[in-house]
Formats: sequence, structure tokens, C-alpha cells
Amino acid sequence: MSRLFHPSPLVAALTGGLPTAALATLVASTNLHASAVERFVALWLAAADDEAVAAATADRSAGCVGIVAPGNLFIATWQLIVEVLALGGTARVRASGRDRAAAEVLVELLRAVDPTWAARVEVRHFAPGDSERWAEFVHGLQAVVAQGSDEAMLALRTRLSGLTPNLPLRLHGHRLSWAFARSSEDLIASADGLAHDMLLGDGRGCMTPRAVLVQGGIDDDARISAALRSALTDAARALPPGLVPTDLAASQRAWIEQQRFDAALAGRSFHAAMSPGFSLVVSGGDPPQQLDAGELGPGGRLLVVRPAPAKLAALEGLCAITSTVGLAPGSTHAMAAALRAMGVRRCCDVGQMQAPPWSETSDGQPLGQDISVSSSASRT
Repeated sequence: MSRLFHPSPLVAALTGGLPTAALATLVASTNLHASAVERFVALWLAAADDEAVAAATADRSAGCVGIVAPGNLFIATWQLIVEVLALGGTARVRASGRDRAAAEVLVELLRAVDPTWAARVEVRHFAPGDSERWAEFVHGLQAVVAQGSDEAMLALRTRLSGLTPNLPLRLHGHRLSWAFARSSEDLIASADGLAHDMLLGDGRGCMTPRAVLVQGGIDDDARISAALRSALTDAARALPPGLVPTDLAASQRAWIEQQRFDAALAGRSFHAAMSPGFSLVVSGGDPPQQLDAGELGPGGRLLVVRPAPAKLAALEGLCAITSTVGLAPGSTHAMAAALRAMGVRRCCDVGQMQAPPWSETSDGQPLGQDISVSSSASRT
């Protein structure tokens, strides 16, 4: 096969689903439910496109790229590895302590399709504070790409800059995602897609929607709450929760009760539902003047519905830290363009928020950004 990775052979090999051993390993490593792991893989493969990947990586090439793997969702690690392979490079992966098996499972899947692809991925395990192993890790690398919390990315930048000051870095800190509906009717029409997007990753990752903002205010919050509660209940049966940290569950309960208290003081309507599979908050009232990230909840399997600010420009601060906005039916291309102009990395239909195309990075940037060079320039 070609040295350059193209996804169709892997897609064909996994048409019937993950091998039993691979599925069991990922469930144990990620703490996701097996149905969520299978659904993530199916979505990821469905988005694969040989021609789009080839076009996105044309005239770009990579050498040996270090990947500091995230620990939230295994698909994020897979996406980084195949990006490097599609650029003709080799990947040296430092596995996350919170998901130790993600990279190694993909290597075995690649080995079954084409051993030469698997041979271009090396996985290492070492503690975050092991300075000697970090020095060995970065030796000979041409670039490093990483995803994680803002604090983790700052610490990584400091560490790597001390080891190799001129090494190109592409560090992806925390961003959040949310959905937008032009009306309550549009929101209700997208309830099933929202429920899928929110529950699939157990509330983890930058592409999981934490909230839905409704243009023009919310005056039928009871009907919205009923529609979303029904959709979330159905989705939770198909996508049960994995292992939920007790501190997150406690912070969700505390946040919901604070929101209930604040709504009562302000005379706003408020609906909340809490179950083992999900939590839902629908906060009614008129459009606010401003909205900040703290009003979108603490994350996890919690969906928050709020009125959008009266003026779109009031979302500029939120957009600057946003990965993906899911647009409910009725949203326009102009709306998507305006959101991207304010810093949103990617806009897509509700129901597709967890399925970024293979022709770009997970947050909508060009493949190879900061980790590759022009092939024609490298030949001169």
C-alpha cells in the first residue's frame, strides 16, 4: 500500500464493528459504555473520505511528530495519529494516564490492515513529571501536537520550551461547544440530535454541547423541557453513562440548585430534571444582555437551555473559547459565518457535533497546521 495513509482500507476492515478484544480494551481504558465506544467509532469511520484527506494534505508532509495524547476521548487521539500518517509522517505518542490504551488499540487495528502503517506509530508510557523520559521523547522530533486542559498545555509548553526551545508546538487547550436555535420550534425539532451529541461522550471533550441558546427568549419552557426530557431519556437508554466521577455529579447538583434559587429570586421560570442518565435545565425569561461560560453549567451529562443574548455581538467572548456550535434547523449560512467571524472554530448541524470531517482538525483547522511543511519547499 501507499506510504500515505488513506482511510478506506481501515473503514472496510471495521465494517462489522470493532473486534471484541479492541472493544473490551477501550471500555476498560476510557470508562465509556460499550455502546458509546461503538457509536463513536461508527461516526468516525462514516466521516472518512479518501479524496478529502488527500486534498487536505496535498503538498504537505510531516516528519516525526510527537503526540501528547488527550485523556478525555479516545477518538481525539486517533484523529491526531491518522493526521500525521496522512501527511506521510511517523507518530511518537505519549499515552495519557487517563486512557492508556487508545493509541495502542488503533495501532493494532492498523496492523491488521497494513503493517507498514502500524510501524509508523510508536507509543510510550511515562509519568507526567519524568524529566528524563520527556527529554527522550522529544529527541529527534520535528513538531509536537497536544490536547488537554489549559493548565496542562501551559505546563507542557513550559517543559518543552526548556528542552527544545525552537520545536514547533500545536497545543490545543480547553474549548467548549454549544448549540443555537432560532426559535423554540427549531429547538424542539432538533431534540433527538441534541440528546445524541450531548450523551455520546459522557459530557467529555470540546465537541460535546453544554448548552442550547434560543434566539428571542424562551416563553414555552415547559414544552421545551418535556421534549428534551423525552429525547434525552430515549438517548440515555441507547447510550448509558460510563463511570461518572462523584465530584462532577456533586458539582452538577450544586450548580442546578443555585440556578433554581437565582431563577426564583429573579421571577424567571425554571425547569430541571435529574436522572442517572442525564440532567437537564431549562431557564426561561427574556434575552439577557450578556452571557458567559459559567452560565452554561459545569459540563458532564448536563444540558442547559437558555435564551440567547438579544444582540449576537454579546456572544463574542463566548465564541472566542468555542470549538463547535451545532445549528438547529432554521439557522442560516449567515449565522454560521457570523459565529465563525467571532472565533467559533466549527459550525455544523445538530446531531453531527461529535463527527468532524477528516479533512480538517477536530476544531476546524487545516490538517498539518504547525506540524508539517510544504512538500515542494522541502525538495528545494
